[in-house]
Amino acid sequence: MKVYYIGTICSSETYNDIANKSKVKPSISAQVFEDSILSGLSKISKLEISAHTFLTIASFPNGSRLFIRAKKEKLGSGIITKHYPTINFLFLKHWGYAIATFFSLLKWLLKNRKDSNKVILCCSIFSFIARPVIFLSKLFKTETCVIVTDLPKFHFSLRKPTGLKKILSKHFLNSQQKIQSKFDKYILLTKYMKKELDILEKPSIIIEGTVNEKMLLVNKKYENVIKSKAIMYAGMLNRKHKIEMLIKGFMATKIDCELWLFGTGDFEKEIIKYSKIDDRIKFFGLVDREKVLEFEHKASLLINIRDSKEEYTKYSFPSKTIEYMSSGTPLLTTKLPGIPEEYFNYVYVLDNETEEGLSKKIEEIFSLSENNLIELGKEAMDFVLNEKNSKVQGKKIFEFLNVKR
Repeated sequence: MKVYYIGTICSSETYNDIANKSKVKPSISAQVFEDSILSGLSKISKLEISAHTFLTIASFPNGSRLFIRAKKEKLGSGIITKHYPTINFLFLKHWGYAIATFFSLLKWLLKNRKDSNKVILCCSIFSFIARPVIFLSKLFKTETCVIVTDLPKFHFSLRKPTGLKKILSKHFLNSQQKIQSKFDKYILLTKYMKKELDILEKPSIIIEGTVNEKMLLVNKKYENVIKSKAIMYAGMLNRKHKIEMLIKGFMATKIDCELWLFGTGDFEKEIIKYSKIDDRIKFFGLVDREKVLEFEHKASLLINIRDSKEEYTKYSFPSKTIEYMSSGTPLLTTKLPGIPEEYFNYVYVLDNETEEGLSKKIEEIFSLSENNLIELGKEAMDFVLNEKNSKVQGKKIFEFLNVKR
């Protein structure tokens, strides 16, 4: 089976270069997710993957590059991806990517026109990519599938655009929502997405996340690390993500323990202020992924809390959930509707989503024996490494793609 893959994946070297030079940093979670998906698919000998990348670098001058050039590079999975070229300036960027997609895909479809066993696989719904894909797929009678990692209507939930960007964003969202139900098959993160996308009659599967088997090597590297009495959060440091509640809930505890915070977001300045009030709070900022993984193994407890009443939690699966669980360090999380029930057998759950509730839960967890924490962390690690690894999830995707309607 031949697959034409379109995503935002790039090598770690390219990602780090963009992140270090850009004012607005690209998401690492998207990179980790796609890398795991492609790693799983690359292990299937019956698949021939032609991978293509459109970089999600911020538009110039917030992004470091005005011109994004065509190039090839090898990914961690061993797959070679080809970068679409474009001019990285507002709407010109999307037009450039649309044109590059059209001609690249047209060339691939013409080359493989006699092969009926082929599919176009997109990661995420972007209308400037989806429109040429849908048009050419109908012309060449080729099946399409999209991995929906976020609903289009939540694309601007963190950063509200202003000025010209506000006008363009409305057009962007309208365009996204018109095209979102036009694919043939869907790979979804949660069961609730199906109704929202209006695809109740279309084939779909749930792949809420996947863990790259490289984590086995990471765990081996840090298996003898000395544990610190610390709680750790790594990710978007936004008010929306309950960071203030996390900090205040922690500050209300009387335990001899540190709170480690990694990442960037709109709550950074407040974090620095709180760290001066309570010296147990340690703010590390944005660091490379290897450093984050090291500290995940050093910590005693990992934490990732979202407001379970927020609408978006029905349509998202926090990527940190699987990453944290694969580290072997126990996780405290809220019971989000987008997380399958089976996961809650392997984590601590915060039922009372208040500062007081969090404070009591943290003290309750740290009153348990060290062996109790270690045991739950190991059970969580075994679960995701055995049941949600890239090989298992890659096989599931392949079998789904290989079934003809």
